[in-house]
Amino acid sequence: MSISIREMKKKLKNELEAGTFVNDSAYKALAEYTDNFLTLVCQATAIIFQESEDRKLTSEHVTLAVLEVEKDVSN
Repeated sequence: MSISIREMKKKLKNELEAGTFVNDSAYKALAEYTDNFLTLVCQATAIIFQESEDRKLTSEHVTLAVLEVEKDVSN
């Protein structure tokens, strides 16, 4: 699962000055990064949920996973 290139273009263009040219390789690099990040977050979410022994996976598990992945990525 990943974000579509079309959606990524919209989001990126909203952050850039009008008329900025974006090479297709930039979108491919963003897509690869976001897909890898999503995979890491999903893996971390599963681990955190299993360790919690909760019966239901919640947004709190996901938030903890994102924080954990961001911490690991920044080191």
